[in-house]
Amino acid sequence: MCHFLEHMLFKGTEKRKVREAAREIESLGGTINAYTSYDQTVYHITMASRYAETGLDILSDAIQHSTFDSIELEREREVILEEIRRGGDDPSRRLFKQTMATLYRQHPYRRPVIGYEKTIRSIQRSEMVSFFKKWYVPNRIVLIAVGILI
Repeated sequence: MCHFLEHMLFKGTEKRKVREAAREIESLGGTINAYTSYDQTVYHITMASRYAETGLDILSDAIQHSTFDSIELEREREVILEEIRRGGDDPSRRLFKQTMATLYRQHPYRRPVIGYEKTIRSIQRSEMVSFFKKWYVPNRIVLIAVGILI
C-alpha cells in the first residue's frame, strides 16, 4: 500500500491538478520525487532555498489534500504492475526477493516493497484512502529541511 501511495500522492490535490506540482517545482529549477523502502516512504523536493515556501506548500498540499483520483489510480496501478513484471525479468531482483523471503520468514521484510501483483490488482481507492488517513498522520511524519544560504 505504501508503494502505491508513493505513486499517488502527487497525482492531484484540491488545489493542483495532475502533474501541476511537478511542473511548478521544475519551473523553479527543482526536482520532485519519492521512494519507498522497508521502513519509510520519502517524498522529496530539491530546489533553491529561496523557493522553500513553495516546496513546503506543495508537500503540505499533497499530504493534506491529495484527491486519489480514480483515473490516476488505475494508470498508476498499471505502472506498478509493469514494474513488478520487469523485476521478475531481472535475475538480481529475483534473487534479492527470494533471499529476503528466506531470511525473514516471519518478519514483514519477507514481502517485497514493490508489492505483489495480486495485491496491487485488488487495492480499491477506499482502502487506499483509509490506509492513508490511518497512517499518514502528523505524529508519524518527519519533515527534514536541509540547505545552505549563499
